[in-house]
Amino acid sequence: VLPKKCEFVKWELSTFVESNIDVIDNISQWKYHYADSAPSGNWKGIDYDDSTWEVGYGRMGYNSNKDKEKDYDTKIPYVAGDSSKYITAYFRKVFNIEDTSEVKNITADITYDDGVAIYVNGKEITRFNLPDDSLHKELKYSDTTISYYDDLKDEIIIKTSLLKNGENI
Repeated sequence: VLPKKCEFVKWELSTFVESNIDVIDNISQWKYHYADSAPSGNWKGIDYDDSTWEVGYGRMGYNSNKDKEKDYDTKIPYVAGDSSKYITAYFRKVFNIEDTSEVKNITADITYDDGVAIYVNGKEITRFNLPDDSLHKELKYSDTTISYYDDLKDEIIIKTSLLKNGENI
């Protein structure tokens, strides 16, 4: 889950042979849900039907007045005109790991605006600048993020025990 204006950089996989493989690169295709309510069902799970979700590529976000110079591959639309936005956007990306026993570690490099919660195969692995258990509530923007941040970059180390052979999300 990445709120509003977010940029995904990449997820990188390190194997025992000490080579790095981009599992998800920064121009890959993602599915996203952007509405006035949270998606129904177990949207964090691999078996969830996201066929009605929008498709986006690479960097995704808004172009507000202050950041018109940013070049998003996918521009998330405003709700009405230039001012109204939904509080949360949900993103899904399926990726394949052929043999998890050969994975030494996996990292995700992300850039986010305000707050983000990251899930792997249905389990929350981290959140930044969001209160506990807060994703899509009927709250004002100022009530959901702890502080205002713009384009923060973080590297997340993901436990390999969360991965499985084949499709992951």
